[in-house]
Amino acid sequence: MLRSLNLPYSPQQIDELKDELYRKARELRSRELPEEVFALFIDAYNCQIKDEETKRVRKAVIYSCIGIDMEGKKSLFGYYVLYGSESRGGWLQILNDMIHRGMKKVMILVSDDFPGLQQAVKSLLPGTDHQLCFVRLQRNVRRNMSKHDAKIFNQELTRIRLENDYDNALIRSEELCKHLHSKYPIYIKALSSKKELYLSFL
Repeated sequence: MLRSLNLPYSPQQIDELKDELYRKARELRSRELPEEVFALFIDAYNCQIKDEETKRVRKAVIYSCIGIDMEGKKSLFGYYVLYGSESRGGWLQILNDMIHRGMKKVMILVSDDFPGLQQAVKSLLPGTDHQLCFVRLQRNVRRNMSKHDAKIFNQELTRIRLENDYDNALIRSEELCKHLHSKYPIYIKALSSKKELYLSFL
């Protein structure tokens, strides 16, 4: 792959560069993590990757985990390539690896609404607040409501996000959902069941 980029290096230099990248990757994935973490941001990217063993292209997920320690320093905690789809088993594997490398306590974990992650967090990091991505929420609102309703709904969500009180924010989000429940019963029901996770940061 590196050769296909037409880099101004000899074949030997490209091999040396590749070896150095592999070494850095191994160091990153084995380095010790802080015991206490202020915030952990997790994201996943679905793609197709060639399996080196079978030489076949397979469905895979690349997971990236960025942490902020208690002193405010941000760093890449790890990346993981797992074949298949997102699942509770995959999240358990990833969280267990970071715990094995020293991470014991996470104040808040921020992610999209990935299948199985909520259960994995409750199982391995029971004291962690789980915050679902607010930006993704507003994108989903636009996909699941009419343009007019989505605009009004997202404007109110933005105001709720600026609340200083968690309980007041919950009450306002419940009222907002009730207002449109009759028009979008299935979507609003799903949204209401996770309202706490969208307001954990408060």
